[in-house]
Amino acid sequence: MKRQSSASADSKKVGHVHRKPPPTTTILQSVAKTYEKLLFSDKLSDIQFVCSDGVVLPAHRCILAAASPYFETAFQGPWKENNASGEWKTAHPSSILKAVLSLIYRGDNNESALVDLDALHLLSVASEFQLESLLLVAEDACLAKLEKKEMDVKELLQAAHLLDNSVLKKACFEYIRTHSTELLLDVKITSLATEDPALWAEVGQAICPERNNNKRARLV
Repeated sequence: MKRQSSASADSKKVGHVHRKPPPTTTILQSVAKTYEKLLFSDKLSDIQFVCSDGVVLPAHRCILAAASPYFETAFQGPWKENNASGEWKTAHPSSILKAVLSLIYRGDNNESALVDLDALHLLSVASEFQLESLLLVAEDACLAKLEKKEMDVKELLQAAHLLDNSVLKKACFEYIRTHSTELLLDVKITSLATEDPALWAEVGQAICPERNNNKRARLV
């Protein structure tokens, strides 16, 4: 029986070399670059957002549906039949939609890129489109502005109440309680008593729970 030549043996060894798989971070970076190529690209685009300022932003339904249950539900319904042109007219400006799409396509929640955007508008869009990651960014932006007194607490509270956002409502209640000496003398705040009695009752319960508990005790 002939022995294999050393060259043949070496070639077989080379053929059986086990390469280490690339690091997970490298794979994720590659995927991110792939998605980034599609961001704002009309290649294979099947939907175009027509923004309130007239700017048109191309996108891809499969990516939007994967990122948001809102879009998934919309696209599984009669949307395509009712919108043969692929246009999605929105009341939001392109600055907001660009932030939304950037987050969906490449996970871009860079605070420096969002700092000039209307935090309440961002909150509204995140809630409307059911984008959890954008919602967290918007909540942080609202809380930061409230802490710096760059946002009106009444406006934020009403928005949080409308969107059923318990995180921001709780933060507003705490802010009002902490600044009660000043705020409860402010007609802008106390006008909630007539504008939205139910919400004003929640404010009272949140900032003075002991008083409400005592009232209940007397009624028992």
